[in-house]
Amino acid sequence: MKRLLFILIAVLAVLSVNATKRALFIAVGNYPAKSGWVNINSRNDVDLLVPVFRQAGFKVTTLVDEQATHSGISNALKTLTAQCKKGDQVYIHFSCHGQQMIDLVGDESDGLTETMVPYDAKREPSKSYHGQNHFTDDQLNQHLNDLRKKLGKKGQLMVTLDACHSGDGTRGDDDEELNDSIIGEQRGVSDIFCPNPPYNKKVVYQGHALKKPKGRGYSSMIALSACQPNQVSHEYKDRRTGKSYGPLSYLIWLEVKNSKNINFKQLAEAILKNKNYAMKRYQQPYLIVE
Repeated sequence: MKRLLFILIAVLAVLSVNATKRALFIAVGNYPAKSGWVNINSRNDVDLLVPVFRQAGFKVTTLVDEQATHSGISNALKTLTAQCKKGDQVYIHFSCHGQQMIDLVGDESDGLTETMVPYDAKREPSKSYHGQNHFTDDQLNQHLNDLRKKLGKKGQLMVTLDACHSGDGTRGDDDEELNDSIIGEQRGVSDIFCPNPPYNKKVVYQGHALKKPKGRGYSSMIALSACQPNQVSHEYKDRRTGKSYGPLSYLIWLEVKNSKNINFKQLAEAILKNKNYAMKRYQQPYLIVE
């Protein structure tokens, strides 16, 4: 019996040692001139966060600007899932514009879908562009569920979204007027992507996009957004360096810059506690723990 117990402990120890830390950073800041999107400082987020995650033992992959197309993001998430094994610790970070669009699937209670804006997504619809390159919450959710299944119940996943998920459709094309040196660049727009703009229906936020997978054997997940889906997010300017960053990215850096071991739950709790350091008072991060 003692020998069996010793073998079991040894096996568990090996499994623990073999667990891998992986991180995927997806950032779009320099959009094509004809996309309709203003440029933001997403590359600064990558430069800030990648070194500290490598310091903490994560194997890091980056997808920046023209690499982060809709298909590029999808393929990177598929590759990440294929590389992972049971018990791994995985961190995924998005820094880009965010936009809401009308729900084409019919599963959103408010009729709107939150999206990340890849490099090849356009701000407004046209005869050739119908939103096909916007990366929707449904698409992200499917990738995350596949990853959680691969990681298993001993695995850990954290997803952070440093972008706008705005639902107030009244400000329209005037959004960029707020992009000054004090407030900072806005990471998204309030106008809603739809085939026949403007979108005039009243927006009432009913619930978050990420849906819990059905069945057993999925990893835990912590998902943290820079703001509520009906809010906008402004960049934070570090007055010491003069550089601007996504507010969520900057808060993450503050918490992990001296860490050799990153605890996802403690990281999320610390960001919520200290959010006023880099975020305006009207901006509230959104947290999901599963």
